[in-house]
Amino acid sequence: MRTVEALPAAVYFTRDSKQDFSAFMVGYGAVTTGALSVYRANIMSFDREAGSGAQNRGRYSNAQIDAIMRDVLRSTDVPARDAMLREVGRLAAEDVAVIPLHYLTYTWATRKGLQLETRTDGFTLATSVKSGG
Repeated sequence: MRTVEALPAAVYFTRDSKQDFSAFMVGYGAVTTGALSVYRANIMSFDREAGSGAQNRGRYSNAQIDAIMRDVLRSTDVPARDAMLREVGRLAAEDVAVIPLHYLTYTWATRKGLQLETRTDGFTLATSVKSGG
């Protein structure tokens, strides 16, 4: 019988980086709105020297995704990069690179007369509150 073990972050990440777990659940977010940093950290094959797959704890690997991502990292053509990232997302979904179990939803409220500019990173900043609305 398996048990669920909830651990403090310092203990969990130390053990997880050694691949001590047969299954794990972790959240990941990025301060950018694009997929690049998420894919580089979580979907690309683990390669310490190349700086890819740093959060790829399950050691998922797909040579086709890695090749596209290397092209993404070299490209300065934004529309081309976006198309390549969409292709990486499609391939990763078809290959079940990760199994998403939960999508975090943020909820904000303000009083009448205030308007809040919400952020994709989930931060709530005083500088995001304006008069009006």
